[in-house]
Amino acid sequence: MQTVSMFVVALIAVFSFALGGCGAMQTTAHEPGGAGNLKPTEEDKDAGLVGIAPGFGLKDYPVVVVRQFKVTEPERTDAEDRKLAAETPSFLQGELVRRLRESGLFTRVVNANETDYTPGAEKALVLEGEITAAYGIFGGDSREHLRESFDDMARDVAKFLIRLSKGEAPKKE
Repeated sequence: MQTVSMFVVALIAVFSFALGGCGAMQTTAHEPGGAGNLKPTEEDKDAGLVGIAPGFGLKDYPVVVVRQFKVTEPERTDAEDRKLAAETPSFLQGELVRRLRESGLFTRVVNANETDYTPGAEKALVLEGEITAAYGIFGGDSREHLRESFDDMARDVAKFLIRLSKGEAPKKE
């Protein structure tokens, strides 16, 4: 019998874009959610707000299943914003899968949109979340900034998990 653990990473530090082609800026998530009784309450320099169950050990999970993140609707949208919002979950999921595979932390990294995952004997960690959106997060010519931001976010989650696998606690700096 396999155990599936829900691990909340509230990456979900939201990225917003400044006008004039400036880079992405990390901001604090507004009212971040959680999974079950687990709430993201600890701040980490790489992953934003995270929630970690007491006694959780990353090394106990040889498999990670990356589900597609949901996007909350921005307050105001136009056709381009809606198009970008529709693209972001697949892109973020792909980047998370790529970065987690590169990290070498897991024997198997499952992209839940490409592969049906059937629980087996090994424990599996499920990575899921929500991309919170607000007015101005997207924008007509922000596609490249958005992709860069989600690539950075996936890199930072992998860095956080690498530190967590070494027994390091979340830290602000």
